[in-house]
Amino acid sequence: MKRFLYSYIAAACLLATACTPQGGDTAASLDVSPTSLAFGAEDATTQTVDVTATGGVEWKHIVPSSADWITVDDKTPGKLTVSVSRNPNAEKRTASITIKPTNNDDVKTKSVTVTQQGNENPEVYSLAIDPDTALTFAAEGAPAQTVKVTATGEGIAWSAAVEDAAKEWITLSAIEGGEGETSLAITVKDNPDTAQRTANITLTTNNATITPKAIRVTQEAKVLPASFSMTYNDEELPEEGFSLHYKGEIQYDIDVFPVNLEWNLKTEYEIGGAGWLEARKVETENIYKIHIQCNPNQREKHIVRGTYRPNRDHHQCRWHRSVRDTRKAGGHSRLPEYDRDRRRSRHPQSQPGHRLRQRRPPRRPAHHVGSHPLG
Repeated sequence: MKRFLYSYIAAACLLATACTPQGGDTAASLDVSPTSLAFGAEDATTQTVDVTATGGVEWKHIVPSSADWITVDDKTPGKLTVSVSRNPNAEKRTASITIKPTNNDDVKTKSVTVTQQGNENPEVYSLAIDPDTALTFAAEGAPAQTVKVTATGEGIAWSAAVEDAAKEWITLSAIEGGEGETSLAITVKDNPDTAQRTANITLTTNNATITPKAIRVTQEAKVLPASFSMTYNDEELPEEGFSLHYKGEIQYDIDVFPVNLEWNLKTEYEIGGAGWLEARKVETENIYKIHIQCNPNQREKHIVRGTYRPNRDHHQCRWHRSVRDTRKAGGHSRLPEYDRDRRRSRHPQSQPGHRLRQRRPPRRPAHHVGSHPLG
């Protein structure tokens, strides 16, 4: 009987040993209690959350950065002491505290929801700048200008940022501030360009109900000393000047580069009459030119047109207009040439039966037009 009893006890011990986890460890788990906390708008009391971890599970708590109104103390093992700051807003606010295992991925993360009621007498938040108009700086040697930033409301904070394109030439004395008045000094570097430049400085707060403020900064363009220059075909003007064809077939465009001055042009004639030259000022989209050519209207006055009745001192041909006999007029025009197999005659009209072969005289140079008498 005793032998049977000992065998039964031994079997029970073996069974108990088989059912116990190896090494004597319990199952891994993580639990929190309670899973939600509620606070009043001005509740200064603390509340406790119990965290139970088994099976060697280690854990940590995480408070989101947006919930800076929640404070958690984990100095007591297995407990979290939670407190909240005064809620100055009329709206309630909610956030979650996360309890996360750090050494066992098989254990689920837990969370505790924290809710705080809205305030019956909410705080008034505001952000103001003075002056609230645009700031204008000189192109060179501009002194700093100050803007007063006023922020109201418990826990309010603001920050200032210059847009990326202007960070190289705008400097701020402060980039953040809190409740109350702050003097924000703004300085600019000299503007090396001949064009005006502008940028914005934006002020934002940690309160979503406040509209961001913007400071508009304008810097004037650099002023260059007055100067005036001209080029032709990207080179200096020729020392010998320009030659024009009497028919206006040759024209010139001179590039003009005025800097900070007004300019105009005037034509002065030295010799050879007046009105034959046309010089025109051309302006298009900051491009300046002087266009030069012969005046076509004035040229018509110098060219004689029409026909003339010959007399005894004149000869006439079909190919060119009547010219005065060179023997009496002393002109430079040549008489018509006749057939080479016959001698030249001073008066070919007196010899009937002979047909004249006429040839157009060579073109005279441009400066000879209108210079010989035409009768």
